[in-house]
Amino acid sequence: LWRSPVSRQPPTPSLTLLTPWPDVFENEVVEFSCEVSDLDWTYSWYKNQQALQEDDVLSLDEDEGSFRIDAVSLSDSGTYECRAERNKTGFKTEHSNKRKLVISGEPIKVWLFLSVTRWLDVFRSESVTLGCGMELNSSVWTYEWYKDAEKVNDDKTVSFGSDRATLSIAVDSVSQSGNYSCSGKLKSGSARRSVSSKASPPLALQVYGELLRLPDFTVKPDNYELPAKSNMSSPEDLPSCSSSVQ
Repeated sequence: LWRSPVSRQPPTPSLTLLTPWPDVFENEVVEFSCEVSDLDWTYSWYKNQQALQEDDVLSLDEDEGSFRIDAVSLSDSGTYECRAERNKTGFKTEHSNKRKLVISGEPIKVWLFLSVTRWLDVFRSESVTLGCGMELNSSVWTYEWYKDAEKVNDDKTVSFGSDRATLSIAVDSVSQSGNYSCSGKLKSGSARRSVSSKASPPLALQVYGELLRLPDFTVKPDNYELPAKSNMSSPEDLPSCSSSVQ
C-alpha cells in the first residue's frame, strides 16, 4: 500500500524578551531567549537584520539560546530576532518573531510643586507641603527629597506621604529656609534594577522668625473730662490722642 510522504513544516523559533518591564533605561540589563521545540540547535541573533557578535557588554549563548546586554545604551534600540541551526545537518530555520527594544536616555523628567500650601514665604508655627511627581506613570516611582542638595530625612518637623511623593514641614525655625528639590527612583522587585531621575528644579522656601507687629495705640486723656453735649461746639473740644510703638 502506497502512502504519500508526510510533510512537516520546519520549526520557527520563538523569541522572548525576558526583561519584565516595558520601559528600559540606559545602563540597565536586557535579556532575550530563543527557543525551538526540540533539541540540538545552535542559535544566532540579529538586530535590524544584521548578525550580532559578542563584545564587552553583549553575551551570546549559542547553545542555550540566550542573549544578554549587560549595560544597554541608546544605540541598542532596534528590532531583534533569532534563528536556529541544526547542529548535525546544518539545517536552518526561518527567522523568529521580532521584538522591538526602545532604550530611553534618562528617566522621564521630575517636577516639584506646591501642594496644599500656596506660598513659599512662611512664619514659625505655620506649615508647608511640597509635592513631587514624574511626567508619566507616576505611580511606579518613589521619591527622595533634598534641602540645599542634602538628603531630607524624617524628624519631628518633617513627614512624608505615600511613596514619599509629598513632603510636609512643620515650620519652627528659620534654619528650615533653603532650596528644596526632589528626585524619582523607579520601584522594582529586581535587585539588579536601580533607575533614578535627575533632581527637579528647586523651590526656595523662606522662613521668617516672627510675625510683624502693628503699633499699639493709646489715648492720653491729660485729665480731660468729657464735656456735656451742649458744650461741644467745635473740633477743638474733642479729646486728643497720640500713638506710641511698644
